[in-house]
Amino acid sequence: MNWSKFGVAAAAAVMAAALSFAAPPEAQAKNDPIFQTAPLIPNDGVTQFPGAGLLYRTKRAIWANLSIQGLDANAGYTVWWVVFNNPKRCSVATPDIGAFCGEADLFDSKVNATVFYAAGFITGEDGTANVSAHLEDGRVPDTIDVVVGRNGIAADNGERPGLKRRNGLKAEVHMQVRSHGPLSDPVPDEEQMSTFDPTLPEGADQVFVIFPGPGLE
Repeated sequence: MNWSKFGVAAAAAVMAAALSFAAPPEAQAKNDPIFQTAPLIPNDGVTQFPGAGLLYRTKRAIWANLSIQGLDANAGYTVWWVVFNNPKRCSVATPDIGAFCGEADLFDSKVNATVFYAAGFITGEDGTANVSAHLEDGRVPDTIDVVVGRNGIAADNGERPGLKRRNGLKAEVHMQVRSHGPLSDPVPDEEQMSTFDPTLPEGADQVFVIFPGPGLE
């Protein structure tokens, strides 16, 4: 798989990530919750997906919401957390899209990064979606798909998947939206909304968002 298409890097021509916070970092107490917004970034650097990503962080958890237009109609999708627990140790920044961490950092043990399942959804005739995901700190359930991490489908970097304990206000978080094609039956196939499916062709990863670790931007 081309990991640059997994949302950890993109062409410089892609729009710059515009981030806004409820208050500037210097005005917030060390452990206050933080609210971030970020634009949707197309994996191919061309296709436009109107909408935005929202992230609410506390020390122990994060909540995300993605509002997206322009997706495939009547299709199954999954969303994937890409969590860099120690972004200060990242070495592959892409400033044009607001990312301090990139592909190579997924395999640097000092960064403690993993990729794993966040949510699934189906689109209607209009190809729009409004999907939410929640992640507590600590170990994630053994039943979810892990793409990069211990026993990962795409790569095993030895790291336990998840948000490091009490690290919700520090991690850099990317979210990748992945298409699994038209619904296979009138009743949606659960696998189209819950598994990674590494056999999918390039182009399955359609759009992503980036939420830098507060204080790094």
